[in-house]
Amino acid sequence: MALSDMKPGDLVFWGPAGVTYHVGLYLGNDQYLNALRPGTNVKIDTISSDFMPSFGVRVIQ
Repeated sequence: MALSDMKPGDLVFWGPAGVTYHVGLYLGNDQYLNALRPGTNVKIDTISSDFMPSFGVRVIQ
């Protein structure tokens, strides 16, 4: 799905389909829940052009 169509609860992916290297949970207002690596605190980050997701997926409708 296009990033412009995302709703809270959607998953956002970095990297092309099949080669994903990061996943976040979209919260709305260009923010997402982010855990950089195992053992680090989860935080809220803002989507930016420096680290733009490749695509989003809605799992539950």
